[in-house]
Amino acid sequence: MQHLYIELIFIDNFLLDFLLLLLSCRICEKHAHALQLCIGASIGGTYSTIALYMPILTAAPCKIVIAALMCLPAGLIPLRVFFRRLLCFYCVAFLFGGILLSLMLEYGIAPFGQAEAGMPFRIVLLGISVLLLLTECLSKRYNPEVRRRYTLQFTLYGQTIQLQAICDTGNTLCDAMGNGVIAIDRYRLQKCISHEAYHKLLDPARAEIPVRRFLCRTAAGNTELYGFMPAQLILSDKRHNYTAKAYLALGDISPGQDVYALLPAGLQLYPLSTSKEAPHV
Repeated sequence: MQHLYIELIFIDNFLLDFLLLLLSCRICEKHAHALQLCIGASIGGTYSTIALYMPILTAAPCKIVIAALMCLPAGLIPLRVFFRRLLCFYCVAFLFGGILLSLMLEYGIAPFGQAEAGMPFRIVLLGISVLLLLTECLSKRYNPEVRRRYTLQFTLYGQTIQLQAICDTGNTLCDAMGNGVIAIDRYRLQKCISHEAYHKLLDPARAEIPVRRFLCRTAAGNTELYGFMPAQLILSDKRHNYTAKAYLALGDISPGQDVYALLPAGLQLYPLSTSKEAPHV
C-alpha cells in the first residue's frame, strides 16, 4: 500500500514548478529573482495539494488559470512579455513533463508524495534547481539606477556619439524579445551626424543595421517610433562602465539638464572590462 504525504506532495510540486519557472524565465531572457520564483512555485505546490482532495480542479481551464497565476509574480507589465512567458511555461512544462514521465516509467521512480521511494526524484530536482540558480548568480546582470546619470556612447556610420542619459521608469518600450528600448532625442542625433547619414538611417533599405518601429502610447494617443540597433552600446557613470544591447528609438526627449536619452529600468547592463575603451564622464 502506498502512503502519500501532503507535505511531500507540496515539496515535490514546489521543486518541479520552481524549475519550470526558472527555465521559462531564462528562455525568455527575463531575469527573475528567486523570491518571485518561490512565490510562483508555492502557488503551484498549493494547487497540487488541494487538487488531491478536489479532483475537479484538475480540469484544463483550472490548470490554465493556475499557470497564469504562477507566472504573475515575475511581472505582468508589459502584457506582451507576460503572455510570452506564459506560453514558454506551457511549452517547457509539456516537454519537461513528458521527459520526466518517461524517466519515471523507465526507471520505476515513485510518483509524487511518497517518502523514501520519492527521495531520488527530489534530489534530482533540487540539484538541477541549485545548479541553475548558481549559474544565474555567477552571471549576475545589472540594471540602471533611477537617480544616477549615465553617458551613453555608440558608433553610427563611423561617428562616435555620446549622449547624457537617465533611467526613466515610465519608459516601457521593449522589442519583440521583451528587451528594453532606449529612447533618444531625434533632433540631438541630427546634430551629431551628417544630414546624409541621418537620412540613410531612416531608410531601412540603406540603413545597414537592424531597424524597426515601436508602438508608443502617450497622453495624446498611440504613435510609432523609428528605432535602430548599433553594433555596441556603452554606458558609463562616475564609477563603472557597462555594455548593453538594445534598440535606440527616435523621439522627442525633453527631460532637461542636457539629457537626451531615457533608459528603461529593465535594461540589462554587463560590466565592461577596464582594458576596453569606455566613455569619459
